[in-house]
Amino acid sequence: MFDSSFGQFSEPMPEPAPRRNRRALMVALASAGAIVLIVAIVWAVSVFVVGPDAEKVAQTGGKTPEEAVRMYFDALAQDNPQKALALGVEQPSGAEFLTADVLKRQQDLARISNTQILGSAAGSQPDTANVSVSVLFGDVKSEDVLTVRKTRAGWKLPHATIALRPSAPTGGGRALDFLTLFGKPAGNTKTIAVFPGALEVGSLNKNITLTAERDKELLGQLYQGADPNWLVNGQLSQNGHDAVIQALDDKLQACEQSAELAPAGCPNKLNNDQAAPDTVHWTETENYDDQDPAVTVDFATMTAKVTVTLHWNFTVELVGGGKGNGQFPAEPRDFTGSADLTRNQLEVVF
Repeated sequence: MFDSSFGQFSEPMPEPAPRRNRRALMVALASAGAIVLIVAIVWAVSVFVVGPDAEKVAQTGGKTPEEAVRMYFDALAQDNPQKALALGVEQPSGAEFLTADVLKRQQDLARISNTQILGSAAGSQPDTANVSVSVLFGDVKSEDVLTVRKTRAGWKLPHATIALRPSAPTGGGRALDFLTLFGKPAGNTKTIAVFPGALEVGSLNKNITLTAERDKELLGQLYQGADPNWLVNGQLSQNGHDAVIQALDDKLQACEQSAELAPAGCPNKLNNDQAAPDTVHWTETENYDDQDPAVTVDFATMTAKVTVTLHWNFTVELVGGGKGNGQFPAEPRDFTGSADLTRNQLEVVF
């Protein structure tokens, strides 16, 4: 036996297991994470930007240009504003006069009927068509060519409403402040969206009447989508005329009954230093009750002007004692008074 300082030989130690490549593992994991992230981003874009059912768009338009036009006028005739609006690409900013009640009123005034498609052709722009159509509005026949546009929701009109921009003739002034449309105030609205058809115009001021020069908006305005110069005319109403005449009568009676030398707001005046204040007795001689005074309206200031022929005899006490008498004016002549038509109770002032 051999002698050794190490004692008996030990059994050989097993070799350590080979170390894994940690870098390759990290690269693999990062790649997998990037793929998952890309998939998530694509999914999010498809859901939130394009939509989960990008190809499934509600078909609110027509299958053909001709069908879109017919559907639109059918919706109006059926008092269905939502369906009519859905057949327009551009939507109006206000819908106060686009309700079912207003549509029904329009139909009562001039029913839409006998819609006829006369022909169609490709438009000048891509995905557009020109449809020739004839429609009856009450007893008025309107015929024109309407442009129709192809959208993902079907064929539609560029606009389903008409933008009215009220205007008054020269001197129209404040009359438009009192404009009503279908019984609703519209005087403070610069642009009013309406469906084609009859328009019911009125006035908040009982002293004036307002009438539209065009009481129906037809296909020509629908083609443009606007009526940029919708003229509204004003005139003194019968109520206003009667109120002015009554106010004139009230004023002249008060003027005649006054003892003042120069009654406020009256045409009769006595300028004489010898006349004692508050002692005059007036007698009007021209019988204004028998006259038919001319009444005109200035819409710029919303005032009525009324002209009447007047003449007074008078007696007055004198400062130094005794009485005096005379006439005003020396001969009968015309006097013009005015009344503010914006007031509920009119007063004529000279």
